[in-house]
Amino acid sequence: MPLELKILTADSQFLKAIEFNYEELKTALSDKLEKYNNLHYDETQLKEAKSDRALLNKFKAAIEAQRKDVKAKCMAPYLQFETKIKDLVSIVDKPILAIDTQVKKYDEERKKEKYKYFEDYYNGEAQELKELLPFDRVLNDRWLNATYNKDTAIQEIFNIVGKTKKDLETLKTSVDPKFQVEVTNVYLQTLDLGEALRRNSYLQEQQKKQAEYAAAQQVKVQTPQVLGQSVRKADARAENTPTQQIDFRVWVTPEQKVKLKRFLIEAGIKYGSVK
Repeated sequence: MPLELKILTADSQFLKAIEFNYEELKTALSDKLEKYNNLHYDETQLKEAKSDRALLNKFKAAIEAQRKDVKAKCMAPYLQFETKIKDLVSIVDKPILAIDTQVKKYDEERKKEKYKYFEDYYNGEAQELKELLPFDRVLNDRWLNATYNKDTAIQEIFNIVGKTKKDLETLKTSVDPKFQVEVTNVYLQTLDLGEALRRNSYLQEQQKKQAEYAAAQQVKVQTPQVLGQSVRKADARAENTPTQQIDFRVWVTPEQKVKLKRFLIEAGIKYGSVK
């Protein structure tokens, strides 16, 4: 015989309504309290206002007390019923918990078996890659669900291994050896080829800027030396070559004056003011 909770109290015995002189009381209150709706007390009627308020609050408290009393009476049988129902539920909960524990244990064992199966397959496909990228890094928790198709999971693992090897080969052939370690680490952390290549571009740009800066610093150091060598060479040529004196005027800006002077010095041409 199947277990079934049967309510033995007939529907007719349940409380259908709580009867009281609602309409009578409502009409009486409406009539009697009508005067208060637009009533205005002046300062001389303050004592009367307080007395009216106290009277109304007393009547309100009496109504509320009746409501609470009736509610308690109505709830009493229900609370007894609820207590007994909860007791029955607690009895049923014990075997449910025991069964649930066994089911969870079985599910955990099944997940461990699937995990080991997929891990072994991955390690076989990945070979040396598994040292750089352990199985846990590519594991999709859905693969361990009872409803997830095992062949589908195997295909996904196969695709991941193939793509990862291809991506690493791309990085190996396209990334400067100086940046190989850092760029590869970025890829292994994200499994995102685009992210790794963006890191490579950033490193190349930084290297270019550093080289340009170093070259600029070298020019600053060498310029005075080169200029001095040019002057000395010009002086040496001037000593061994007959010279002519040419007097002329030029009209220049301050910037042009500097450039003209530099040109004369670099060319080894003697110059002086015209008196």
